[in-house]
Order: sequence, then structure tokens, then C-alpha cells
Amino acid sequence: MHRRLYSEQSVPRYTVVTFGEKLKDLLGFSQQTFDHGDYKSEYVLELRAGIKEVYVYCDIVSPSLVEDSLASILKIIPIANEHSEQIVKTFSVPLYFRVKKQFFDVIQIEMRTSSGTPIKFIAGKTNLVLSFRKKNYINAITFCLIFRVKNNNSEARS
Repeated sequence: MHRRLYSEQSVPRYTVVTFGEKLKDLLGFSQQTFDHGDYKSEYVLELRAGIKEVYVYCDIVSPSLVEDSLASILKIIPIANEHSEQIVKTFSVPLYFRVKKQFFDVIQIEMRTSSGTPIKFIAGKTNLVLSFRKKNYINAITFCLIFRVKNNNSEARS
């Protein structure tokens, strides 16, 4: 069962504490500045740093429409309801994409938040499996992602 966690803080006399916008949101507060007193967050702690989905980009994939722009994206992976220490996503049905390069020696993969911020993994392991095949003279790749993120002291952070 998942526990709801709130943050609390005590501000001593003659002290003012001001959180940045992102920290305020992570800690579950609606206000940024606190004067002397005890405070409890109005909202649940955001342990995943506000990350509700992971956007997986690949530089060799032909662009496709993502929201209102074109992007070389493999998959948008929802993780909002994951509460375990690691997240494992396996896709049994392969996804095929047109490849925009005929020859390459490096493939760049980026994992970003919905706002485009790169996700920094402090620890843990992320595996990505790409399988290539030729179909009707169009190069295509299949996509399989095993996505593991530690959620103790080493969770995914944006």
C-alpha cells in the first residue's frame, strides 16, 4: 500500500524561508515564502520530481507529431502511478519507426520530461533494446525499453 507523505517545516523567529518554484512544488507547498511558525504542506510530496511520463527520443528515427511539433520520438512512457523502488516497462508488441539515416555509427537516445528537461539518473540502470529490420526497402527499428529507476535516495530527477 502506498503512503501519502507530506512535508513539514519549522521556521525559527526572525527568519524568513523562501523556496524556489520547483522546490516548493516538490515539497507540496502552495506558497514560496514562510515567516516564523510551523507549516505542513497542502499537497503530497512529489517524490518523482513531478515526472509523470518519460519521453524517449532517438536521433535516427524520422520525426513524428508530438503535441504541436515534430520530434524524433520512440515512445512516451507513463510512470505517474508507479510506486515501487524500480520501474520496469516492457512492450510485448514491437513498435516500428522509419529510420531517417541509411548509415550511422552512433545512436543518440535522450530521456526527457514533458517539459523537455533531460532526466538525470543518479544511480540504477536503464536498458534499451533496439532491433533493426528491413521491410519493403524501408529501414525500420523495433523498440523495447526496460526502464529501471531507483526510488530510494536515487530516484529519477529532472
